[in-house]
Amino acid sequence: MFACLLLAALSFGRHPDQGGEGDDISSVLAQMEKNAGCDEISCNYNITMIPTEFFINIRSKESKQSKDATRARLASNLDVKFIEKNSGRFWSEIVRKDVSGSPLSRTIYSWDGKEYWILKYIKLDNEYPPDVFIKKRLRNPYESETAIKKIIGFHALSDSDEVLFQDKPLYIQVHNSDKNEVLSEESIEGSLCVVLRWYTHTKESSRRETIWLDKKLNLSLKQYVEELAGTNNDKWITIGKLIVTELGNTQINKDSKRMSLWYPRQFVHSLYNRQSDAIFEKTYIVNNLNINTNTNNDYFTPKIEDGSNVIDAVKGTSIVYGKGPSPRLRKLIEHRITDSKKKLAEIDERKIPGSASPPIGFMQYVPWIAFGCSAIGLISVAVTRVLRRRVPHDS
Repeated sequence: MFACLLLAALSFGRHPDQGGEGDDISSVLAQMEKNAGCDEISCNYNITMIPTEFFINIRSKESKQSKDATRARLASNLDVKFIEKNSGRFWSEIVRKDVSGSPLSRTIYSWDGKEYWILKYIKLDNEYPPDVFIKKRLRNPYESETAIKKIIGFHALSDSDEVLFQDKPLYIQVHNSDKNEVLSEESIEGSLCVVLRWYTHTKESSRRETIWLDKKLNLSLKQYVEELAGTNNDKWITIGKLIVTELGNTQINKDSKRMSLWYPRQFVHSLYNRQSDAIFEKTYIVNNLNINTNTNNDYFTPKIEDGSNVIDAVKGTSIVYGKGPSPRLRKLIEHRITDSKKKLAEIDERKIPGSASPPIGFMQYVPWIAFGCSAIGLISVAVTRVLRRRVPHDS
């Protein structure tokens, strides 16, 4: 699929005097199509997004915050892992961190062939189970979170209308563009590159994108530039530029054979406003990439702990999963009940004679009731009440 569509894109718009180049590219793509079918891809990588000083100054004045506070608010750090198979199954984990590297949130997206799952961890100390959501569709958010695939050049899932155009593989974007062309070959840091350009138009603006592909290293991406122009023949303004700073190499298992393929392992994506001012710099580092490793299908079904909240958007139901809380959660609740008892006792000791305490709601007595009851059934009720204090949300 990769070879066919990209070959069509390279052939379309080629000037007759460029025919010799097309034959070389055709042979490379044919070899890729024959030996490097991607039945599965697994990858983990990191994204560091840092605002420029120019952008920090603007946002600091607008928000009336200090530059340090603005920098901390705008900067982000993500650790992403994903696995997908050509059967349609996928799984991803996104951990968002602050500038110091402390985790802020953790989200898992998955489709196991039957259900679309989202797991959202409210607290990252692994003390509480996540809120679990079963959705009708999930392909689009998964693709948006793993859009690095279009840069590294590998994917296993087939194309879908659910996926936003900008998140689709580059060869599909080229193939489906309003116009595409092959420019003269260029050398980047000693590497001879095929230069491919394509255009997409809307009522408001036109977009021009250009990529440089290394001819000797299985057409791995070397550079990418995104430009924007208005509808009145305005000049092209660069809004994004991606430069590959390091290539990686992965071994592919295919038909009991192994072959080596190159891909962008580290790259920097600079973002600009319409006045050509740099506003953000995103650095990507691929830590691990494996092709066709044949992950077991059971991996894509989340392991849900008894006592977790499960919100089923398909059936319109919300339940506490399992037959009561897990042993781990029972111990956690018992610890919290004991802790609540101690805190209430401390409050009683600090009461001032003659002072009136505000009325205590019924829920304040629940830990006392649960603590005083030895029956497992009543403890389970208390556990369920505590678990439901976490208001499930679906954003």
